[in-house]
Amino acid sequence: TGVVTEQLVDWFQRNAASLQLGPDALNSRLRALIAAFPEAGPTPEDAPGFWECFASMVALGWTDAAVDLVMLHSCWAEWRMGRAAVKPQAELLEAAVVLLRSTPRLAAQGEGGGGGNSMATSVPQFLAFREAWLRQVREVLSDGPLFDNCYGPTGEGVKTALAVMAGDETAINRATPGGWIELMVASVRHRYPQLKAHGEHASLLQRCVGVKGSGDSPDLDRLLSAIMEVNAPQTVAVCSHHLDAWFLAHIAELLVAAAGEGVGSRAADPTAGALVITRGVGGYRPGSGAV
Repeated sequence: TGVVTEQLVDWFQRNAASLQLGPDALNSRLRALIAAFPEAGPTPEDAPGFWECFASMVALGWTDAAVDLVMLHSCWAEWRMGRAAVKPQAELLEAAVVLLRSTPRLAAQGEGGGGGNSMATSVPQFLAFREAWLRQVREVLSDGPLFDNCYGPTGEGVKTALAVMAGDETAINRATPGGWIELMVASVRHRYPQLKAHGEHASLLQRCVGVKGSGDSPDLDRLLSAIMEVNAPQTVAVCSHHLDAWFLAHIAELLVAAAGEGVGSRAADPTAGALVITRGVGGYRPGSGAV
């Protein structure tokens, strides 16, 4: 299919910490949130940054982590103890969790459709699943009484996350304070999930840099830009300034082998080279001299 949304989301989740995107990046804010949990006591949702991290997890496609975080909410324990006052919170959170867990996905080549009813095996099927899912997201968002009964940070936090799921540009921008890479991953996930790797991601990258500005490392920006543009010579040129001799000696083989993988076709696909090199970027930091 040439669509690599799931691979991009997975790559960023695995390598976000290695990219060292600064204190506003999600992985940095998560560390601060975890450190603040003891002070929050029996109400983890009151810890500073709880709802901001939840929205960012949703934006970046860290679905399992987002569900795990929201399941720490104190209302679940209180609801099990029979406290009727927390019912509105429990109902709203349950709706959000159901929507998160049913987020449509497009199966990668060879993956098949074993991911449940939300796993699509073709782009048209994926878009149909996504449209039906988006209708459900919008229905919850427009449920005034549900939010009226769940006032305060919980209601606002869930509403923000739902707006991200619905593809609201402002909500996505606010949920990605870590820079253009976060914004791009979130935009691909929630606004342009059908974009193809070859060419289309490159234009979105430039748009995200225009919104967020360049990252802290010009070389990392150039490397990722070259990868998104499937520009092998530029990729090699950037790597040659920082990586060791072994990598440079074998980079041509890596690119050829990557192209042989193919993305969505049996024929060799130049976009596959970008994917394999991208997998290695998580361990690369300009100036480190190593992968």
